[in-house]
Amino acid sequence: MKIYTLILALSISLFNGGAFSATIPFDASGRLTTGTTYAGGINLVLDGTTLNNEGGGNILNSMLDGKSLAYAYCIDLFHSISLNQTYNADYNNKALFDDRPELTEINGGKIAWLILNIAETAVEKYQQAGLQALIWEQVYGATRFTLNSSTSNQIKTAYQTYSAALGANTASVNDVLWISPYQSTTSRQDLVAWDGLSMNLQQAASVSTPETIWLFSIGLAGLVVSSCKKRGVVM
Repeated sequence: MKIYTLILALSISLFNGGAFSATIPFDASGRLTTGTTYAGGINLVLDGTTLNNEGGGNILNSMLDGKSLAYAYCIDLFHSISLNQTYNADYNNKALFDDRPELTEINGGKIAWLILNIAETAVEKYQQAGLQALIWEQVYGATRFTLNSSTSNQIKTAYQTYSAALGANTASVNDVLWISPYQSTTSRQDLVAWDGLSMNLQQAASVSTPETIWLFSIGLAGLVVSSCKKRGVVM
């Protein structure tokens, strides 16, 4: 009887212990080598501050763990990354970044849709700049981010075209890569990328849900009752 009671108490304590906020770790760590070119010329206003000639767009010919990235766009305006450089990098397929609270499954889903449905059509630099601006808008929100009127008409037209195509569309954040490069302990510009499905990410270990532990507790309780009845023990 004591062993069943101990197991039942343990399962109930797990259910009540609030142990479900554990942070899911990055799926993998590796090496990111950035490509040799990207789009620039994006003039924007973020939180009331004007930023001119920001670079972004698809960083062509980037590699992650030796595998080519078809598209690699920035999702971060507060760090920099250099071309043709190699960085250590954490990456996942869950849009998880320790230092990027703005990114959620909702706006991450919009960014994923843009990468999967629009990036292939953005072949000119002004198109890639327009797509980059729209991705930044999804990260920071339209109330914080706007294109400056001095941005070229080509970039603005591409931005508006892609914004209209996006509408309310979303995709799964699991379908793209979310990459956090760093050197030593210095963070670099976070990226969203797609690799043509050539890289399979290891899934993070599952975390027990409250429902699972509740069912486990009920099953143990039934086991205790059944055992006690067989032994003639009064509960």
